[in-house]
Amino acid sequence: MTVHADVPGSHLTWLLEGLAAHVPGALTAVLLSRDGLVKTFSGTDRDTAAHLAAVACGMYSLAGGSGRLLNSDDQVRQIAAELDTRLVLISSAGKDSRLVVVADTDADPAVIGHEMQQLAGNIRVYQDTPARQDPAPDPNGAETAKPI
Repeated sequence: MTVHADVPGSHLTWLLEGLAAHVPGALTAVLLSRDGLVKTFSGTDRDTAAHLAAVACGMYSLAGGSGRLLNSDDQVRQIAAELDTRLVLISSAGKDSRLVVVADTDADPAVIGHEMQQLAGNIRVYQDTPARQDPAPDPNGAETAKPI
């Protein structure tokens, strides 16, 4: 697996590579922000990581909405999708961060889920994504663009 130093958060790539090294069948891991931006990835290329991040973000949002619909809270613990040739697991990975792992179908989803939670717990302080802030006012009095 390759380190992608040009991706923000790539200093965490070694942790994702460690997950794949310790969990039989784990192929790809992507750490993403709450809004689906790739923070770092391992075991795939940048475009596929971006697509996985978008899919994970959407699935996470749908699961949270389902929880609200079922009179539960919207705190999602884990999402699992079993496809013909792959397993896709998504979990929270710190405040406003998510982790998606793609594995072979013969991998044990319980082991992968456990390792994902261990990973999130061990590095939570490093992978928290702070909320976006309004830009600071221009000291020269010029108007700054407001977020949409």
